[in-house]
Amino acid sequence: MYLSLKPYLFIFFAIVSSSLLQAQESAKPKEITGHFIIKERWVISPTYADSISQRKSKDQRGINKSKPNILTPTAPSIAVFDRKKSTHFLISPEKFIYYTIPDEFENDSLVSIGISSIYKIDRNTEKITSFSPLSFEQMGDYHVTYKSDDRFQLVKENQNKTKQIAEFNCYQVLLKDTNTNRTVEMYVTDEIRLEFHPIFNVKKYLAQYYPLNIKIYDPEFPQDNYKEYTFYRYK
Repeated sequence: MYLSLKPYLFIFFAIVSSSLLQAQESAKPKEITGHFIIKERWVISPTYADSISQRKSKDQRGINKSKPNILTPTAPSIAVFDRKKSTHFLISPEKFIYYTIPDEFENDSLVSIGISSIYKIDRNTEKITSFSPLSFEQMGDYHVTYKSDDRFQLVKENQNKTKQIAEFNCYQVLLKDTNTNRTVEMYVTDEIRLEFHPIFNVKKYLAQYYPLNIKIYDPEFPQDNYKEYTFYRYK
């Protein structure tokens, strides 16, 4: 008995086309909403402080030899610390809101900084409005500023080195900050497309991907002199 293959071929191609469309849709960057927390850690270790002190001491001896009759002041020592704070970042279709809270529970200081300012960005006009909780005053409007595209040079995109951050798949991107000669190591995702970043607001790179982990460090002391920012999804 002869059976026509046309109905089956039609079903097969319909299934394949539907799967391809779903894959393309899932690969597109998403306009997301929600509440994220960006945890910041800033470290200056004793190893780095000692190295700088030794370098300054060596330079001082050289100055004293070349100018023995001139008394030069001793350079101040480098402070050692491990500071932490969190930035809350709220995303909606109309606006961004962000504010920073210092971690004040791990030190002995009686001075509380608290939330100094809350910022709102209108996504249509790109204007920032700030509010001071301490004085209960709203400040004037001004436009969002972006860091120069030329400041950060791409060193490498490493899509084989991956992490999952805040439920998003990320891969490594290395940049060089030409202003400071520091390395900027980022884990970025292609799954998010936003026009603003509270930490790394550079249009050139935000048009390509969104950083969810940023580590800025001295290439000679990557674990002893750095700032690191990591996104966490709050809700």
